[in-house]
Amino acid sequence: MKRIIVFLLFVVFTSLIFANNAYDLQFTCTQPILNVLKVSYFDPAAPFSQPIILCLRIDLPDGLTNATADYELEVDFFWNSGRLTGTTLTPVDNIINPNGTFINVTNQHLITASTNNYFEADGSFSFDDIVDSNSQFKDFVLETGKFPDGEYRIDITLIPRSSGYIGDNGSITFQVRGIQSVRVISPGVIAGAANIPIIFKPIIFNWNTSGRDNNFVIEIKEFDQVYELDPSNIEFNGRLVEQEEVTNNTIYTPYYTFQESKYYAWRAKVKFIGEETLNLNDHEQYISSNYHVFQFGCAPNVNVPNAFQEELLNNLQNLNIAEINSLLDAGYFPKDGITLNGKTYYGKEAVDKLRELFMTYTIEVSIE
Repeated sequence: MKRIIVFLLFVVFTSLIFANNAYDLQFTCTQPILNVLKVSYFDPAAPFSQPIILCLRIDLPDGLTNATADYELEVDFFWNSGRLTGTTLTPVDNIINPNGTFINVTNQHLITASTNNYFEADGSFSFDDIVDSNSQFKDFVLETGKFPDGEYRIDITLIPRSSGYIGDNGSITFQVRGIQSVRVISPGVIAGAANIPIIFKPIIFNWNTSGRDNNFVIEIKEFDQVYELDPSNIEFNGRLVEQEEVTNNTIYTPYYTFQESKYYAWRAKVKFIGEETLNLNDHEQYISSNYHVFQFGCAPNVNVPNAFQEELLNNLQNLNIAEINSLLDAGYFPKDGITLNGKTYYGKEAVDKLRELFMTYTIEVSIE
């Protein structure tokens, strides 16, 4: 009899040692980088209009079910490490799947001012709190209707309301990085320009964008005749000879062997990720540059820019001056020299001066 009692005590003791008395939070969504996030789509008063950026699984301790678990969730919303607002949630009495031992929820159930099928909300998560918490944040939101660029973080803390259980916490971050445009730098001129440049040497494609850390797609099309470069039809004409993804870079050397006397159009595109595209894995949206065109090779006596002129061209475009850009887009290219403060510079010295201006000064330019 004593042996049986000792054995039962041992079983009870070991079961207590190995029993799981801790809640467990697991974040299961990919942390996205968004190019735009509209305020109207992230309102705690209308939670089910929110894009899904947070997926949370809550596993319960041994012996508890969704109906018997007793805890609080503290949810805090941050922008660039500054707290915007937060709320406290508790499980509802008539929770879905009451006999289950875990639940799966999203930010639509957490960033909310109203009760849902999983949680009772205390109503403190409000749009006004989000906007009013930071003056810089508020100014941008009121002016644009969008969340400003930066890092957003959602902190979740689970606090048991019954003794003997261990809580858990975690966070998820996502980025908002706006993209306004993608602009081709070289080679070529914008489709429709009067003078189409002729390129002889190996070609390096160069572009810029107002975004950062983006994945680009470079498209190159080949044409037999110059009339096919009509801007209204260029999208549908020609042969697509190369389409490559370029990650976190704005320069690309193509694999394709360009054919003498053929015409080419190319553009750079960047994938646009907004709240509308988060849940549409089969649908991609892009922001694209205009097509730029050029001809490869030709008669040897054609006036083409030399190496220094092409360097000047690239650096002039980097200055982003409207008067210069309009001439470059029309097919003009610079001579060897630039005049600065009454002194004329040539060749490499001219290129270096332009780079210096681009990096350090705000300038006024006259074009003669």
